[in-house]
Amino acid sequence: MIIAGDNTNHHFLTKFPLRTFLPLPSFVQRFANSSGLAQQKCLEAGLSDHARSHRHAVEPPPPINRLPVELLADVFFLSLQDNRVMKGPPRSRKFPGLSFSPGWSSDPMILASVCRHWRAVALTTPMLWSSLAILCSQRKHHIPLLRTWLERSADCPLTICLVEPFRESKERAQWWPQQQALATDILSLLITQAYRWKAIDFRFSLGIPVVLANIPHGTLRALESATIFSSEGRSLSPLEFLSLDQVWEAVHASPSLRKARWEAVYLEHRLQDIPCTQLTSIEVTISIDSLFDLLSLCHNLVDLHFTDARLESDADSPPRSSNHPHSHALLVLPHLRNLSLDLNQPSATIFGRLTLPSLISFDIRQDQSCREPSDASSFKDLLARSKCCLQKFSYEDTGPDGEDILLEMLSSPLLSSLADLSVESSVSTKFTNLLTRQPAMCATLPRLERLALGQCATPPGALRDMVSSRRIKTDHCSLLREMKVGNWARHDTDL
Repeated sequence: MIIAGDNTNHHFLTKFPLRTFLPLPSFVQRFANSSGLAQQKCLEAGLSDHARSHRHAVEPPPPINRLPVELLADVFFLSLQDNRVMKGPPRSRKFPGLSFSPGWSSDPMILASVCRHWRAVALTTPMLWSSLAILCSQRKHHIPLLRTWLERSADCPLTICLVEPFRESKERAQWWPQQQALATDILSLLITQAYRWKAIDFRFSLGIPVVLANIPHGTLRALESATIFSSEGRSLSPLEFLSLDQVWEAVHASPSLRKARWEAVYLEHRLQDIPCTQLTSIEVTISIDSLFDLLSLCHNLVDLHFTDARLESDADSPPRSSNHPHSHALLVLPHLRNLSLDLNQPSATIFGRLTLPSLISFDIRQDQSCREPSDASSFKDLLARSKCCLQKFSYEDTGPDGEDILLEMLSSPLLSSLADLSVESSVSTKFTNLLTRQPAMCATLPRLERLALGQCATPPGALRDMVSSRRIKTDHCSLLREMKVGNWARHDTDL
């Protein structure tokens, strides 16, 4: 006779499920203490309970578990796709620190805890564990969990985001030594898997850990994307800068490197060491002249995110001079498709020096402290000179003339191909009037399908009229399919 039990049989690594057997210990006790008729009823009740339990045990699995294992693994992997994009610091979770999943929308730890079948599929699908987001807090379980995560990822390429939180409210001596020690332990373990790194995003609170200098040269052959910087990068010690120099030397040696974001102080001293010709995406914080030094070497660039160095330092200080004199001749970037600019100077200082024939996405953020206002003419000249078909445009200018400059930009027929518009700065009735279609008139932005507004200050009905006018499809105009408004004075007539 087999007696069911809850203890694992470690020899066979299995467990008898109680529900498929009679609960013999309790059944025997009730049976022995009963009279003849009661014993018969007890036996019938036990058999009836067993039959119900057996029927439950042999019920068909839910529809999703009837999928082939390979297909279910694909479903799991697709549920994590939104987490594959590097989004900076990991989002807060209900149970922080229990997982290294980059996002809260889906997590392989959760998938593995739903049922036995899902756990088996999740644990045997290494790609589910190949993306990690580590918030370097003072938690002792980080290292064991990281070892487990790396083991489950097998030999898959790794996408890693490591963030050190900066605690401004506390004295550094209270948190920095412990956090630095933990970051060193985490990085030491990650470096053992450096040959698998596909994308890294390392953001440190104070300085650059010297352990990064231990990455063997030639190990990062699979690395495609790298971001390494510190919140206090301009105050790096000589030893920390040496570590930063050595880790970037190892990164730049990767034949697969296509995307990079550097510490600003590193760019000031090592611009000539960057493998520009193989890069397709860069994010830089430097002076405008240094930017053009770099761009003149990046012939294959597809994505560029530039932040004016004067935004990161003192806006009143003079811009840092370039190492080379500039003739301000036009620079052609034939493959650039996505351009993002954070400017503290008039936009003409950049627009007038570029030709971008492949540009489809443009993001402009103009700092309000800029003393010289921008104008729309340099923007329109850039589009006309480039002969590009812009499809997506994002704009923010909180200066007093910001909305007027935007309206002049949008009025240009050069934006007739625009399908996606996002405006972060405040707009008024002038904006809604411009975008409201009028009968027998040439419409502004005829192909606009998606509109997002950060702040909207319009009278009742203005927003509704604008949207309604764009809900009528014609041969020459597209339907407005999506509208988002962040902060606005809501009126009943607009709902």
